[in-house]
Amino acid sequence: MIDLPQEIYDLMLDRLTDSLRAEDAVRLQQWLDVSEAHREAWKEIAMLWYCGKIGSLKEADKTYALAWQMVCEKHARSRKRRVLLRFASVAAVVLLTVGNLLLFFPSSVKRSQVNNLADLVAGQVQNGVTLILSNGKQVELGKGIKYEEQGVNIYSDSSGIIYQEESQRVQQDSIGYNELIVPVGGEYQLLLSDSSRIVLNADSRLRYPVRFTSACREVWISGEAFLQVAPNPGQPFVVHTGMTDIQVLGTEFNVAAYENESVTEITLVRGKVRVKVDGKQEDLNPGYQVKVDRVTMQVENKKVDVYSYVAWKDGLLLFDDISLEQLMLRLSRWYNIHFVFRQEELKWKKFTGGFKRYEGIEKILEMIGNVNDVDFCVENGKVVKARPSKDGPLNHGRGCV
Repeated sequence: MIDLPQEIYDLMLDRLTDSLRAEDAVRLQQWLDVSEAHREAWKEIAMLWYCGKIGSLKEADKTYALAWQMVCEKHARSRKRRVLLRFASVAAVVLLTVGNLLLFFPSSVKRSQVNNLADLVAGQVQNGVTLILSNGKQVELGKGIKYEEQGVNIYSDSSGIIYQEESQRVQQDSIGYNELIVPVGGEYQLLLSDSSRIVLNADSRLRYPVRFTSACREVWISGEAFLQVAPNPGQPFVVHTGMTDIQVLGTEFNVAAYENESVTEITLVRGKVRVKVDGKQEDLNPGYQVKVDRVTMQVENKKVDVYSYVAWKDGLLLFDDISLEQLMLRLSRWYNIHFVFRQEELKWKKFTGGFKRYEGIEKILEMIGNVNDVDFCVENGKVVKARPSKDGPLNHGRGCV
């Protein structure tokens, strides 16, 4: 990165803390317009601020995150910019030394004044999570339910559903299946009758037996889910997706198998799983991921930063070198917004970064725009269009022209 003047550093930090004055915004934009090197320097600072390259969030790391927040607050109060820069530099060096960069979020973020985008998001109607019982009855979860099926009590509230088997009841020979449907923008937890825990991500479906009576515990997933499987060597656990079978003895792993995405990904946190696809099989070790191309059926087994693939269950969305096309597809799933690219080449721009899952969408798009020189606008109150930034990183979110 080029050696930035202290004044420019200060203006950038003011911009990132939403405290940049109008006249200073003009000065910063003039500096950015001088060269591509200046604009690249801004991207690098913005990426460091918003998150950087994420590793696992260890307890030790949280200390640095807290220290960073305190620095941000001090900057907002006193505007002692040189002190902020010194602390930021030290924090970056320490984090790089341990091999990871933390997810950096300002301690307080003013809501961006992009009213048309905010109105669009506010106007989205989110359907609730739906449970389909074995008799075909559909129940909307959220207010809390209590059912009994085949000797299993079913309880639910707004955050999850529990299946609790009553051992004293007479077991039936037939197997009843339930199906859980999580809509766009949703998330839901499930505790199966064997005490396995599953967290379903947005736009996902899970089919499963009310109770496990056969020699194999089987569930079917479309979409994304994080699973913590209760160990039972005598009754293997198998997850079926549209193109893979995943055999488990007791483990934690993530499955991403959306039908509208080009790959299926199985990421192992701990334990061991065996992935079967197209007559072949891959054994997966902790810290590794099997990626299956849905078109060519090509299988890749590689080491990955596991936390970036499972952080969604903790309310964080983390990405490492993801294309904007993939990123917008995921944002559309989480926020129920349709994205359109005005230029095809924008789809292949890469984004490394992250944000809180329930951050306002206008703030998220501002982050993406700051790193990628892409602007976003709402058209006809229905879609968000991505376009090359004409006015630089200080003007993301303006109306379409």
